[in-house]
Amino acid sequence: MSEELLIGHFNAHEHEHNIHPELLPEKVDEAVRSLIKNLLETQRNKIGYGLSAEVHYPVENPGLCFKIISFREASGRHIPPPRVPITTEKSPSDSRDGYLEPDKEGEFLDELCDERDLVIVPEPCCWAKYEAEFEGDTYFSKESLMILAMERLNAVSIKEVLEGDKELPESFDINKFFLALRTYLYKIMHNKGIHHRDLHEGNIMIDIESGKPCIIDFGKSSYGSSEDVYTFEFNDRGHVKQGEFTHDEDFVDEIEQKIIRFLADSRKN
Repeated sequence: MSEELLIGHFNAHEHEHNIHPELLPEKVDEAVRSLIKNLLETQRNKIGYGLSAEVHYPVENPGLCFKIISFREASGRHIPPPRVPITTEKSPSDSRDGYLEPDKEGEFLDELCDERDLVIVPEPCCWAKYEAEFEGDTYFSKESLMILAMERLNAVSIKEVLEGDKELPESFDINKFFLALRTYLYKIMHNKGIHHRDLHEGNIMIDIESGKPCIIDFGKSSYGSSEDVYTFEFNDRGHVKQGEFTHDEDFVDEIEQKIIRFLADSRKN
């Protein structure tokens, strides 16, 4: 078996707010290598998943988490059930099936994570790309892992709260929460030309201690103006069609109404 591992670092570990020694580059590199070893052997410590990736955390480094995208190339034999999502076609270098690769996604986090007065964005640590080619009688000939290592937030998602999986933090104040979220979108994110484009209730979290909003998963984010960044073209059986991402503001309006209904139902009970 031949292997190749590339690791690149962001500037976030130099930011003033960083107080986590486990996020230092040397600690993260060690954790990434351990993660890859364990992922290739068995499933471990999954704390979240989406259409394109899963999120894991290392027990030995609880302040850290990993967003992982996996791809396999078959060797003509049966492929066992995936440990992490599989995509079969390669897209341009900055995305896989419309999702950013970890180095690109981490750049958004790196630009935003210092702006914590209103909203918390996880601090990125490093990205890694791992490829292994297998010889002989194996199930698949090549496996690729793309990893984004970042700060693990002490927060619960609005989705978890709405579905009853987690309690609404006592620090949560609905008026302060959504005022901070909207102000952040307008004055910081969109002012920098950054649009999230996937701001559903699973990607908005509540910091347990402060009650502040947290935004995660910038895998569909883009730079651009509000006029053109939410539209895209896609191929549908040979025909080019136009689609549209939900605007960030529309996501926030919808989630606020869900929370209002949730709080009203909670009072009735």
